[in-house]
Amino acid sequence: MMTNMKISQNCCLQLSLRWIYIVHFAILYTLVYSSSIPQCPSGEFTSKGACCKQCPPGHGVITSCGDNNTVCEQCYPDISYSPEWSHTSGCKLCSRCQRNERLAQLCNSSQDTICECRRDYFRDADGTCSQCNMCPPGYGVVVACSTNMDSKCSQCANGTFSDGTSATDFCKPCTLCPEGSTVLQQCTTFSDTLCSGTLKLVGSSNKPAVSTDPTVVLTPRNPKSFSVVPIYCVLLGAVVVGLMIYVIFKRWSFNKVKLRNQKMIRSNTSNSIVGKDTLVETGVLSKSPKLIKSNSVLLSISDRNLQSSRMPLMAVPSTTLYRDLVIEKRMEVEMSLGSTRIDRRDWRGLAEKLGFSEQDVRHYIKTCDTALPVQRMLETWSQNDAATLGALVTALHAINRIDVVDKVPISAYT
Repeated sequence: MMTNMKISQNCCLQLSLRWIYIVHFAILYTLVYSSSIPQCPSGEFTSKGACCKQCPPGHGVITSCGDNNTVCEQCYPDISYSPEWSHTSGCKLCSRCQRNERLAQLCNSSQDTICECRRDYFRDADGTCSQCNMCPPGYGVVVACSTNMDSKCSQCANGTFSDGTSATDFCKPCTLCPEGSTVLQQCTTFSDTLCSGTLKLVGSSNKPAVSTDPTVVLTPRNPKSFSVVPIYCVLLGAVVVGLMIYVIFKRWSFNKVKLRNQKMIRSNTSNSIVGKDTLVETGVLSKSPKLIKSNSVLLSISDRNLQSSRMPLMAVPSTTLYRDLVIEKRMEVEMSLGSTRIDRRDWRGLAEKLGFSEQDVRHYIKTCDTALPVQRMLETWSQNDAATLGALVTALHAINRIDVVDKVPISAYT
């Protein structure tokens, strides 16, 4: 009986050991097999089964993953940034420092702008910068004002004083009168000790001299007591007067040119009309077709002069080529279209309306190093003789970018 029990126990033990070996083998096989399978960090796949590529920090998504894989573009420092790996997020616009803030670090392609509160300001609970508490005379700072903390004040203790208003200065120890001098005024919480003899520099040496007459009170010369306010006032007055003179001169010059142009227009108009009337009266106009033609040319010139006088300042005809537009206006248009938008109301949509293909758009994205892709695209387009401002405005209307249309100075009389 005992023998049978021992045999059954041995069989159970062997069976348990076999199951333990099988489980360990299964776990080991699963770990090895799973480590050999390539992972997909994005967790999403294209319609063809390829893993969606993620754009690294400093790059944003320009075309989302779908039938084709993700297409990325580089973010531009001080314009846009992307801080993380992503297959869905594009480049974000850099933030700008708000009121009472100063720039701590410029925006780069992978990090947003870092701003901090300016001197004597701290960041409040709502995220705005508020002015720190200013400790008045008789009070000193216990906790100094910093970027993230308001200042705290406390009344100066015996033997200390504070004679100014500050958010960072502590109470200062009272001055002890030197031996042989008389205390004229005791130290208070808001003023220092006043002695009958005070230190004063003699000549260029650094040795102090003390007044021997106890009735004479010598006050130390404070280098900070020199006020620069009068100098600032004089400089400010000079700047204001100079600006006024400049504005008056410019207005005088503008009015002079305007009057001269008006006189020329009136002269041309009156000459052409008088010439016509004279010719009609003498009967020459009806007999000379050449005179009629030349007179009509004079009238058309005067009409154009009148028309140009009504033309807005800096306006140009819609037939003007884009490459002939002033560079400041071109840069303004290109910067407005440079940021990538999900709805494609950006330079990519403009490129499509101007006749560029999707392959051309990807080429500009991959080949642009320092310039924006929109600059390369518009530079290529401007080589065409049909690249007029009228064609540009039509394309901008097609992508519903009226804000950029307002930046193109086309005359209303063209």
